[in-house]
Amino acid sequence: MAGIRKLGERMGDVIHDIRVVNSYNSFGYSIYFTREVTGEGIYIGRIVDGYIRYDETPIKEGERTIPTINLGDEQIEKIIEEMAKLGCKPKVESKLEGQLEATKYHLEDIRTLMKLNKREESKNNNET
Repeated sequence: MAGIRKLGERMGDVIHDIRVVNSYNSFGYSIYFTREVTGEGIYIGRIVDGYIRYDETPIKEGERTIPTINLGDEQIEKIIEEMAKLGCKPKVESKLEGQLEATKYHLEDIRTLMKLNKREESKNNNET
């Protein structure tokens, strides 16, 4: 679809992304929606009327800024649970599931081969 982009994907001179930082002082996570424009800098997104709106000026290097949103552990866990109900899975989890499935079939093949080898050994022992 035209106009649809993935987070972290460059569209011309702009990269949109989400950065999550463990906030030890607030016992949760600081989440930053960012828009990086080549030659200009990084703009932080703010939630305004339910939408992400980006600051008009980029943050300066090393400058501390208020995150887009702060969420506690329980809130993050609830979001993950709700997203999983919708069928959303992290790419890492999907990749691990694929590797696990491949390992399962590999083990089945090994078992089959082992049974064949045992039968051949038994057959050879009976012939002698």
